[in-house]
Amino acid sequence: MQVVALKKVRMDSVFLVFEWVDHDMGRLLDAMPRCFSLPEVKCLVQQLLRAVAHLHRCWVVHRDIKMSNLLYSSSCGLLKLCDFGLARYFPPVPGPMTPRVVTLWYRPPELLLGAEVYGEAVDMWSVGCVMGELLRHAPLFPAHSEPECLRMQCELLGTPTPRTWKGLSSLPHFSMLNLPHQPENHLHKVLGTAAEGCHACLDLLQSLLAFDPDQRISAEAALNHPFFSAIDLKRQLLQERERDRRLGSYFG
Repeated sequence: MQVVALKKVRMDSVFLVFEWVDHDMGRLLDAMPRCFSLPEVKCLVQQLLRAVAHLHRCWVVHRDIKMSNLLYSSSCGLLKLCDFGLARYFPPVPGPMTPRVVTLWYRPPELLLGAEVYGEAVDMWSVGCVMGELLRHAPLFPAHSEPECLRMQCELLGTPTPRTWKGLSSLPHFSMLNLPHQPENHLHKVLGTAAEGCHACLDLLQSLLAFDPDQRISAEAALNHPFFSAIDLKRQLLQERERDRRLGSYFG
């Protein structure tokens, strides 16, 4: 299971006891001198999607998926999603929730524009940010403010319009938008060399980073994307074993 396990709850005091996982992906990425290879990215993103799909099947939205909330076990090569402090149950017919969630670099455009009714699509944008960060060894949108973050999203993915994003004009902050018209998508230019020539990789990332949350791919659909079906399982197993040996060596 790719969700960190709760081991114990004490009723006399407020303590939660979780399983021990030795590293988080934020620190691991900082320690690595190179980008992840494409097989490594496939393995890590696939595990993250399994965790997110499990949450969404349980009608839970995480709302804070980011590198430092992904734990990695160097002993067995497992990635686990943690920190459910902002997680919330979302009903089949969603009601209003606060838009002030998700760490800025991983926050989807609908929340930046003040949306109060949203669902699991906010997690899928964050998964796309994580995938892009794994591929290029750097965050996609390292902004210092919400307007800067939205501008960076538009510069990379192309400025959305009410025609390309149904419901854009009804968002609370739409009237305050003052973004230059940038129609082109430049996502393929910023990916690392690991993704060169991999159409399925770019296609999945584009589907995760769709501006319109209704057009954003779901976790279940992403797990069935050709990016993962193209995996040679036998070769992947050998690569994972070598990866686990190398990743563990970064921390001694």
